[in-house]
Amino acid sequence: MQARRYQEELNALSGHTHGRNARLVRLALLGLAAGRDPQTLAEEIVAAGGEPRLTDAEVRRAIQTAGRRFSSASAAPQTNRLPPFRKMQEPRPPTARERNFVREMISAGKGAKSSDLRGLSPVEWGTVPVAAAFLGAIFQPDDLVFAGTPFRPRTRENLMTAKELADGLSAPGAELPTHLVPNPFSGEPGRNAEGKVSYCLDATVAHRRLALVEFDELPLEEQAAFWRGVIEGRLLPVRSLVYSGAKSIHGLVELVDDGTVVKWSGQWRTLERLLCSDPDSAYHADRACKNAARFTRFPGAIRPETGRPQALLYLG
Repeated sequence: MQARRYQEELNALSGHTHGRNARLVRLALLGLAAGRDPQTLAEEIVAAGGEPRLTDAEVRRAIQTAGRRFSSASAAPQTNRLPPFRKMQEPRPPTARERNFVREMISAGKGAKSSDLRGLSPVEWGTVPVAAAFLGAIFQPDDLVFAGTPFRPRTRENLMTAKELADGLSAPGAELPTHLVPNPFSGEPGRNAEGKVSYCLDATVAHRRLALVEFDELPLEEQAAFWRGVIEGRLLPVRSLVYSGAKSIHGLVELVDDGTVVKWSGQWRTLERLLCSDPDSAYHADRACKNAARFTRFPGAIRPETGRPQALLYLG
C-alpha cells in the first residue's frame, strides 16, 4: 500500500512549483515507509522532478526532515540518523560528439526521403495489416496497451492486450486509433496530478522499453536523413518510425528495462545528451518526450487535422 502511494505521489511531482517543499517531505515520508533507502529515494525524486530541476540540497533537506519525523513516528531511536548521502554530480558539459551528433547523422543520411526508410527495415509488413505488424513488433501479446486518443478515458476498461487490440483492428471496417502509448501498463490504478484515478500514468507503466524521439523544427527531409544515418550507422536501437501526418517522424528507440524509474531516467538523459546538445535548438529533439507514458502516433490512421495518413516507415 505504501509503495503504491509513493509511486502515485512520485508520478504527480513533475511540474509542481508551488508548495514544493511540503510536497517533497510528504513524498520522502512515503518513500521511507515503502522501504526506500535515502540515496535511492533522492535519485528517484530528482529523476521524477521535471522542470524546474530539483536541487541536491532541497531534496536532501526534505529527506532529512522526513527521516526525523519517520523515526519519531516509528519510535525507533536507533534510526534517528540517516546514512550520509553521496554527493550528486552536476551534469558535465556535452562532448564534441554530443554537440555534433544530430548534424553528423543528417550529413551521413543526406538525400534520404521518408519513403527510403522502408528499404532499411529488417521487418517487412507488406503481407499483414499495418496495425498487426506494428503491435507485434513492439509489444508482447499479453502486454496491456492503451490506444485511442489522448482524450480517451484512462480507465481499466480501455486497456487491452496487444493481441486483443490487433485482432480487433483486423476486423472489417475497424477504425484505427490515432494514438497509443508504446510502453505497456500494469493494470493497477494510480492518481494523476489532479488526484483522479487513472490507469495510464508513468507510475502505472509496467515495462519502460521504448523512448519516443521526435524533432519539431527540422524539415522532414533532414529528419529522414537523420534516421537513415542512425540506422545505417547502427548507433541507436530503432524499433519503429512513423510519419505523424504533419511535420515530424516519430521514432521509438529501445531502452534497457529493469522496472525502475531511475534506470529509465538515466538512459533518457544519455539519449537527451546526444539529441539535445547542439548549440542551435532547431537541432534538438523534443525534451517533453522523456516520460514513459508519452503518446505516439498510431500507424495507418488518418490524422484528423491534416487528412494525411500516419504512415509506417520502418520496423526493426
